Amino acid sequence: MDDFGSGYSSLNMLKEIPMDILKLDQKFIMELIIVKEAK
Repeated sequence: MDDFGSGYSSLNMLKEIPMDILKLDQKFIMELIIVKEAK
C-alpha cells in the first residue's frame, strides 16, 4: 500500500487489509509529529 493518509483514510481499515509493507504519506507523519510536540 502506498501513500496511506494522503486523502480520506480510516486507520481502522488497516486491520482489514492483508499487506507486507505500508508506506505512509509524509504529510500524515508530519502532522502526527506536530500534534505530539504540541502536547
